[in-house]
Order: sequence, then structure tokens, then C-alpha cells
Amino acid sequence: MSGMRILVATDQWFPDVFGGSARVAAETARALAARGHDVTVLAPVADGRPREEQEGRLRLLRVLPRSPLPQTVTDVIAARRAARNAGVFDVMLAHQPTVAVGLSAAGLDAPLVTVFHASPALEARYFARRRPWSGRGLAARALAPVLSGLEATALRRSERVLVLSEFSRALAVAKRAWLAPKVGLVPGGADVEQFSPGHGQAASRERLGLGVDVPLLFAARRLEPRMGLDVLLHALTLMPDTRLALAGTGTLGAELRGLADELGVSGRVSFLDGVLDEELPDWYRAADVVVVPTVAYEGFGLTMVEALACGTPVVGTSVGAIPEVLGPLDERLVAAGTDATALAAAVSVALGAGPELRRRCSEYASTRFSWQQLVAEWEEQLLSVATQTRGEPQRYELFGVPLDQVSLSEAVAHVDAAIQEGRPAAHASVNAAKVVRVQTDFVLADALRRCSLVTADGQPVVWAARLARCPLPERVAGIDLMEALLELAERRRYRLYLLGARSEVLEAARAEILRRHPQLELVGAEDGYFAAEDEGAVVARIASVRPDMLFVAMGTPQQELFLARRGDELGVGFAMGVGGAFNVFAGSVKRAPAWAQQTGLEWFFRLAQEPRRLLSRYFVGNARFLAIAAREVVRARTSKATSEACR
Repeated sequence: MSGMRILVATDQWFPDVFGGSARVAAETARALAARGHDVTVLAPVADGRPREEQEGRLRLLRVLPRSPLPQTVTDVIAARRAARNAGVFDVMLAHQPTVAVGLSAAGLDAPLVTVFHASPALEARYFARRRPWSGRGLAARALAPVLSGLEATALRRSERVLVLSEFSRALAVAKRAWLAPKVGLVPGGADVEQFSPGHGQAASRERLGLGVDVPLLFAARRLEPRMGLDVLLHALTLMPDTRLALAGTGTLGAELRGLADELGVSGRVSFLDGVLDEELPDWYRAADVVVVPTVAYEGFGLTMVEALACGTPVVGTSVGAIPEVLGPLDERLVAAGTDATALAAAVSVALGAGPELRRRCSEYASTRFSWQQLVAEWEEQLLSVATQTRGEPQRYELFGVPLDQVSLSEAVAHVDAAIQEGRPAAHASVNAAKVVRVQTDFVLADALRRCSLVTADGQPVVWAARLARCPLPERVAGIDLMEALLELAERRRYRLYLLGARSEVLEAARAEILRRHPQLELVGAEDGYFAAEDEGAVVARIASVRPDMLFVAMGTPQQELFLARRGDELGVGFAMGVGGAFNVFAGSVKRAPAWAQQTGLEWFFRLAQEPRRLLSRYFVGNARFLAIAAREVVRARTSKATSEACR
């Protein structure tokens, strides 16, 4: 599959409702669609919103009813019914236990991935303890066992469980040791284009009509017991020259207003209720400090990331995932406790930190919590589940060479899995010239068959395979795979080694690769112009640093034969021949534009750059390839079955 077909189900969808899980569901779905996947979302019905919307490759279906009946019942039933009619999918992604159970009961031939944002059962029990005799408290007490059962069922039926923090991981596996191997960490993020420093604090305060006379604290929280907003009001009494703007709605609205009156701080507190989404970044920027005073179960805290991206310091308690988000930036932003005194002390430190802290906050968030970067990790998790459940890719024997039926994203997932599992792997790419060569070079043909992954580098090979009834998902060029693997290596902290090309080309390529991927761990680089008697020493040097990935740029057939001959001695997790890729990175050779690659005319672009070297090879070689392909197509069309044609 060149792009996955993903079914997403969520009990909250942004901007229909505001909240952390609603934003995560919406941001990840939209980002996955932007990366070329077909995403269908099952979301709740919302007043004034259309039942169906199309946003590029994202299809939004508002089909989960909202009524006096409990969502624990209606969401399970509605998600099950809607999933059955939504289409065919490669993977399902659920953002709460209720919809996860519904998807798992739909009978679709697709694995289920559940995002464990928090434990609704534990939150219900906490509410019941804090408000034991209220109507909602009694309802929460009665509902907690049902929520616990749904949670257990959803986790048990999931192929993978995603968490946004180590705290959530610990919560998910508590009393469920069997779940640990299924759990994967995928951080939450922010849209760093929307949430950014903008034109600064003063401009935002002017737009909101705020004065600049006293420090301003801001909190965007649901008005519920676990959010600790009563503690924040008590902390405000210890900071007499400070104002507080509180955005949010919930069951404690009247109670918190009464508490503010009782404490004598009502004149310094603005209860904003709901804040428009377009105004939220301004409120973050306008504040001197954003406060997250949570006292229980903070699974991630998206508001922290959004505020930091706007350049505003955030102070939080030491509850849940708050230290994971704030600690790496500045441990002083994490209060020593959940009481008012500890919270006021941490806020005072942040207020006195100065403008340098605001700059660090913005840089920290934009480099660590940008959805544009983090979505690759979500994609990786979903793809690994989708591909694992379908086993190894189908391998064709076509034109005398092996070809694996994989897309670029699947190839990356297979390489990643091989490195993670300690299975040595090697890749080779096949273009028209290589097809011609293996007709008489049986040593090269054998070297290709020994590779664990072989992909079609040229568009003509993809077209010919399709005509021969051996369809390939897409062209997976060696340089495209290399670029994707460099991104993976930087994210995974894999160790790299470069081998091949002339020394000046190698050095220029090395510099460009590190410019694009500054966090890459490049453990060695060596040119490809060494004598045959020195090959053993080269292999020994590579093996001594034990790289996870080795890229060899020696050209065909030298690179394939080198890897076949020395593969067992290299001690690398993954190796691939990349031909002239180093020259492209170095800038000495330009890649053909996208239109030429997609139309199969990349050879013509390269011919224009190097006519003397490539004229004979392309015109004679391409004619031979057409003859080989025609013979294969005829054989396929006269075979009884595709399986016979593709052996």
C-alpha cells in the first residue's frame, strides 16, 4: 500500500468540542491525511455541523449520537454500525475505550490500535470520591465498573496501545503485565504555526483589551475536581499583585466563583467560560505564566505544549505527565507539591525569569512537539501494525529478478523492524538497466536474490510488472528509500556508516546529510576507491563501530557484489547499495524533477546531463528492456493464473 486506509473513531472531535483528546484526534487524523493516507473519521454528531465533510483525503462522518442515553452504550453501538458501512481499511485507530470496543465488534478485517489518553474508570472513581453525594458523583460511582470493563475489553482486543506519556504507560499496564509488549509511546504535539510567539505579548494583550499593569496568569482547564483549580485560587491569595484568567466550563463553575468571593480574589479573577479557538493563542501569549494545577491523572496536558509554543512559561504540579513535559525544559517549572504554597512558589520563580525563558519555551516546543514532525511516529506505529498483521510482502520473480510488493512506507517499516529485532537485512533496487544486465550476469542475479528487500527503482519496471499481472504498489527508488531511512535513523538514533564515491563527493554528501539531519549519529565515512587487497581492512573498520545502517555507493554491480560477498562480516543491521545517491546529496548530479520521475522519463533527464556516458547505455539498454518486458507480458497473458506468471 502506497498509503494506508485508516479508520479513526473518537468520542470528541475538534473544533466541534474543545479538549486535549479532541485536538489529538483531529490533529493526527489531518496530519496523516496530509501525508498521503486515506483517513475516515467517525465522530459525534454536532449541532450546526454537517453530517459528512471531505477535507482533502480526510472524510469526516459525524455519526455518533448525543442524547440523554449514556455514551458508554450509544458510542459502542454507533461505532460498530458505522464502521461496518464505512468501507475497507488497513488499520483502525480508536481514541477512547467505548469506540474501540465498537470498532472491534464490527467484524472488519483490520487490526485495532487504541490510544490510551487516560483511564475514564479511574477518573470516574476520583470524581465520586470528591463529590460522593452529588448527582454526578452517584452516577460516576455506578458507571465506574462499566467503564473499567470497557477499558479492559478495548485493551485486550487491540493489536497496539498508544500512550502519550510514560505516566500513561504505567497507568495502562498497572495490574495488566500482559499489556506491556503492546504499548507504544507517541508524544502529543501542537500546531506550531497556529501556536507561536506571533507579534509578541504586548500585541496580544492589546488585541484582547488587556492592561499591562500587573502580571497575568492564564489557565485553560475544564472546571472539574481533578484539575486543581481550587488550589490555584488559594495560590492566588499568596500573590497579591497578580491577576488570573480562567478559561473553561464544567461542573464546578458556580463553586469556583463562590470560592473566589470567599477568598477575596474575585476582583483579580476573570472567568472566561469558553474561549474562541482563534483567540486561544493570544491568551497564551498575553499571559506571563500559564498554570496547570492538576491534582490527579494528567495523561499529557496538551495545553502545556500549546502555551510553550507561544513562548509562554508554564508552571505545573508534579502530577502525571507534567514533569515529563516541563522537566526537560526547566525543572523549576514543576511545583514541589500540589498545595497552594508550592504552586505559588513555582509561579513566582517563573514570573521572575525574564524574557530569555520565553524564547527557550518557544524553541523547546517547536523542536520537540511539532505535529508536523511527530506525525511520522504515529504513522510508523500504525504502519507496523498494518504490515505485521499481513505478514511478509509478496515476492515476485519477474524479468529474471526478485521484486517485493512493497510501498516506500512499508519498506521503511520493514527495515525498522529488522533493526529492532536484530535480523540483518539488505536492500537492492532494480531498474531497467539492471534487468538487462542480470540476463547474462548470473552472479549479480544471485546477489539480488540474497537481499531481504528488493524494490523497483524505475517507473518502467513498475509499468511492466503491472502489465505482467504482478502489480507493485509504487516505485521505491533507492535514493527515496535512503532519504526516508535517514529521517528514521535521526528519530530512532540509529548509527550510520557511509561507504563509496570519491573522497570529495563523499565529504560534500556527508556535510549535506548532517545539515538536513543534525541529530544523526554518523559513526564513519570512507570513499569507495580502495584496492582489492584492502577490502578486508575496510570491512573490519566498519564492523568495529557496528553501525545500524550502511549505505554503499559503488555503482552496479560492485555494490551488490560487495554486500553479497562481505555481508556476514560487516556486522550491520541493514545495508543497501545507493548507486549515485552520494553525488545527488553532494550536488554534483541533479535529480530529475518529479514529473520526469512519475512519467518514466528520468532516464532522459539524466541523459541530458551526461550524454557521452549514457547515450549508448540508454538507447541500446532500453530497447533490450522493452524486448524482455514484452516477452514477460506475453507469458503472463497466456498463463492460467497470475501466480504462474509471477513465479
